[in-house]
Amino acid sequence: MTKSVEERLTEIESKLALYDLMHDYQRLGDEKRYREWAECWTEDAVFENSFGSLHGKQEIFEACDGQMKVFQDQEHLVGNTRFRVSGDEATGTGVLIFIGVPDVGQPGEHVITGGHYDWRFRKTDDGWKISYAYLRFVWSKGDRSGMFTTPT
Repeated sequence: MTKSVEERLTEIESKLALYDLMHDYQRLGDEKRYREWAECWTEDAVFENSFGSLHGKQEIFEACDGQMKVFQDQEHLVGNTRFRVSGDEATGTGVLIFIGVPDVGQPGEHVITGGHYDWRFRKTDDGWKISYAYLRFVWSKGDRSGMFTTPT
């Protein structure tokens, strides 16, 4: 069955909102604005990665705010994203490349790692939010502390 123009427009608007959400997700993280970054998540969100699970927006915030302090500067590159919208819910996939610089005075000494994201999103009264994320790290270089290579 062919979708109406209104249904197609709603789907396009939702996908654009999801792209904006993911832009905020990576940019706020890079700027270490973790309290604002946590607003990208639903209250009951789950964030799983190769090392374990975080449950709820507050736990996700606390983990990232604490763990990422080892880097004075950082960049998250989230690309190859795709979103599938179904009403007020959506799924998505993406690829992550992360660069963390422990000492900005020595930018050649850095960690670089990459992996794959799988997301679920929910449309809320405050717009689209991440309700579930799974991040599987695939590779890492320069990770002397084991942050991205050793389960915690």
